[in-house]
Amino acid sequence: ELPRCLQRAQITTKCIDDYVPEQVDLMHIPDPMNMSFGFDSPTRVLRHPRMTTTFHDLTPLHQYLDQWPRRNREAYLDRLHQLERSNCQLLTNSVFTAEDTMAHTSIPRERVTPILAGLHHDGGQPPSPDQIAAVHRQLGINGPFVLHVGALDPHKNFHSSLNAFLMTRSAHPLQLVVVGAVDPGVTQAAALCSKRNIPDV
Repeated sequence: ELPRCLQRAQITTKCIDDYVPEQVDLMHIPDPMNMSFGFDSPTRVLRHPRMTTTFHDLTPLHQYLDQWPRRNREAYLDRLHQLERSNCQLLTNSVFTAEDTMAHTSIPRERVTPILAGLHHDGGQPPSPDQIAAVHRQLGINGPFVLHVGALDPHKNFHSSLNAFLMTRSAHPLQLVVVGAVDPGVTQAAALCSKRNIPDV
């Protein structure tokens, strides 16, 4: 998706070594907490007097930090401190994340704004009934279904979604469609469904 977005007419790309803050009106960072290997802290590298960032949540702080290697823990906490010390405006994707961020960091209320996620319409036509039917056939969807779009990380509590689906399915014929790439979470969920002899997921 990103390479395709970068080809749009209104997008210009530059090497990070050519970054000059004075040539930029506003700096936006989509995910300052991205800890992917080789991805340096953007609030350290891309300093700017007018900066916004999309801040997703404090899940690692609440759920996983104690399980991470020391180096990863320190890097995560360092990024949080950088955000606290910066003038960056945080755009959270929920009111809960906004409140949680203010409760567990020193970032003041005036620097945190909830902006809820919405749909992106690129001007294309909605899929035709034939296209929808083809996707249903491809995925084995043969009737009413419930769509689970959350990741299958432990804190997403997929088991509760599965149990709710099973209770509902006892009264109404349904399928549960789980979105996502095949990763350890999906593999474990598939194994659980197989073990419990649940064919409709």
